[in-house]
Amino acid sequence: MKSIIKTGFIFIAVVISNLSCKKQLDDIKPQQSIDSDVALTTSTGVVNTLFGAYSTIAYGIPATAGTLGTLYGTNYNLIGELFVNTTDITWSGSFTSYRDINNKNATATNVNAANDWTAAYSAINICNNVEASIGVVDPSIKDQILGEARFIRGIVYFELIRFYAQPWTGGPSGTNSQAGVPLVLSPTTTIGNELNVSRNSVGEVYAQIIADLTSAESLLNETMDDGRATKYAAAAFLSRIYLAQEDWQKAATAANTVITSGHYRLVPAISQAFNNSSNSSEDIFAIQQNAQANAGTANSGLSTFYASMPGIGRGDVDINDSHLQIYETGDARGDLFYEGTGDKPGILRTSKWTDRFAVIPIVRLAEMHLTRAEANFRSGQQVGDLTPSQDINLIRGRSGLGGITITSVDQILLERRKELAFEGDLYNVIKRTRQDVGGKKYNDPKLIYPIPQFELDANPNLIQNPGY
Repeated sequence: MKSIIKTGFIFIAVVISNLSCKKQLDDIKPQQSIDSDVALTTSTGVVNTLFGAYSTIAYGIPATAGTLGTLYGTNYNLIGELFVNTTDITWSGSFTSYRDINNKNATATNVNAANDWTAAYSAINICNNVEASIGVVDPSIKDQILGEARFIRGIVYFELIRFYAQPWTGGPSGTNSQAGVPLVLSPTTTIGNELNVSRNSVGEVYAQIIADLTSAESLLNETMDDGRATKYAAAAFLSRIYLAQEDWQKAATAANTVITSGHYRLVPAISQAFNNSSNSSEDIFAIQQNAQANAGTANSGLSTFYASMPGIGRGDVDINDSHLQIYETGDARGDLFYEGTGDKPGILRTSKWTDRFAVIPIVRLAEMHLTRAEANFRSGQQVGDLTPSQDINLIRGRSGLGGITITSVDQILLERRKELAFEGDLYNVIKRTRQDVGGKKYNDPKLIYPIPQFELDANPNLIQNPGY
């Protein structure tokens, strides 16, 4: 069995784990790894391999004790919230790797930084293997499979550049020569000196992300089974990338593409957007979970950290009363909280993540309206049939609030903060709008991950982030 590991990069033929997650995977026998000589020589094998990438970005890599790097299943939400937290939440958990992120004093040996790096590059390498083997895939599904591989690679590189590098600056034409992350675009199944890669620039990584997601958007189907990438999932992520680059016209256009697709609609009540057993009508891309495949049974998962209920959560993220002050009277979003039970009774919790087997929304339609509103307001142009005020009031109205007239971008950002609270979005907003975090600047070294120390020890061509 070809299963080769070198330091933080997972150089393997393919890893497939926890594959019994939802109907599109029901006919796949769960297994930890398979030989690339078998997996990548048939159409079915390549498709099964692709599902391994989905599993990796959702639940991480199976390990002796639990999993390594629960990315979209935990850390791409939670770590972002902790990095920019000042007064909204209190970390009361015992895991030092999370506590150090929250306290802005992590070191180069931070476990989360190491595990997330490892899982991310594992998923990327799986996608590279799929792309290299696309010639054996049934022609009727070849475009979709290639699109999914590029979609996953693109979004994972976006997360890597968010968490391990300083943010994009200079607007759409910015050069951004600051150190990013290594771009590895070819499959790796053997160990050699060519694996001692250097860090590409932030500008180079963004260019690859856009290339992958633009290609994915053109290749992917409009609809797929829950949990799989679609044309509109790619467009939704592109809207995030263009927002980060302050390319307002493209951000508005990408968001508008999703809004006007006719495939998504806001759920009637904000509470209905969470803790569902399948995608809601506003889920554009979501992680699928059930009793057999989830991020929460190995002492990880959003419900593990955010919830405080017997048998469900540890209650490590306490919501402070100061956070509630951002909600107006009558705002249903201000009701998405409860007093926990279990080991930490009486402390305020978010009710967005209370079911460890539920779908985890990654991109919702509400975000697209918020993005279109902001991008249109900043550009002074109008993409789509609603003004910024109308987009914002659509979201406010769903939560029982009256309309307002948008006269500043701060109003839009406040609505975004309320709508997407504890969904991992605040980290993006703080970085791209260059807001201070407590006494730290938006680009403070302690507001991004270190490059894992063991990776630096093995690869002389990598450089560490300042501050570590």
